[in-house]
Amino acid sequence: MVRPNLTARIVSASDTQPGTVHVTLDTTGIPTGSRVTVDATAAGHAWPVRGGAITVTPTRQTYSLADALAPLNVPIVYRYTVEGAYPTTAPPVTRAWPHPDHILTDIYNRTNVRFRLLGDDPRDTTPAVTAHTIPGRYTPVAVLGKTTPAYTGELTITTTQPHTQTLRDLLKTPAILVLHHNAAACSVPGCDIEPVKLIIPSSIKEVRTAHTRAATRQWTISYILADQPDLQRAIPASTWGDLAKRNLKWKTVRLIGWTWGEFSQQIWQEK
Repeated sequence: MVRPNLTARIVSASDTQPGTVHVTLDTTGIPTGSRVTVDATAAGHAWPVRGGAITVTPTRQTYSLADALAPLNVPIVYRYTVEGAYPTTAPPVTRAWPHPDHILTDIYNRTNVRFRLLGDDPRDTTPAVTAHTIPGRYTPVAVLGKTTPAYTGELTITTTQPHTQTLRDLLKTPAILVLHHNAAACSVPGCDIEPVKLIIPSSIKEVRTAHTRAATRQWTISYILADQPDLQRAIPASTWGDLAKRNLKWKTVRLIGWTWGEFSQQIWQEK
């Protein structure tokens, strides 16, 4: 039996934005109908790769998955697990980012904002407790929820152009954003801020600072935590623009016989 293959690599890295991790799984050798999951671990955290819950079919052997939650500057280990079997890992990869900035991006890693962190990661947790006062009773009756909801937080940062305008554009439409805390840019020994958070901004304030060397904006962004949206749907690995750069048209893809999903999972940037 041919052993399935899992590889992870960094694609489209540049000096202006960190690359995207693309994970490729070749399911050759896995029985048809088997359930396979792809997940990742780094810096003591684990997460499922979006689109990584796969049912093996006889018509498709290769799956390319983009991971927008890959943290910066730490080794990341990807693995796949066939139901009922032990996980198999790929060689670790590191999403290098040699700049003293943190990153805020959309869930597709297409719009990146570089910023400096000022705040101390304040968090507000409201326990799932409701108290009912009863006349004649000294203490209230407490109703306890099963779990405490996720905390809300506040992000205090500074930006300069062009990232100030990019951040304004990014915040125009309510959406889940990916907040990357760059450990290499953090001066606190043993910093306990998570390397990656999914957040939804709930309040946004900005003000120009007194810096004279460059126009600098200070932001205060309140947020709530979020989960990965639509885990079953893989993040597209390519866009129409990537296809156009190869001088290819949609009719060419149709002649190949691919669906939109199969097309979007091809890494056209490197073909």
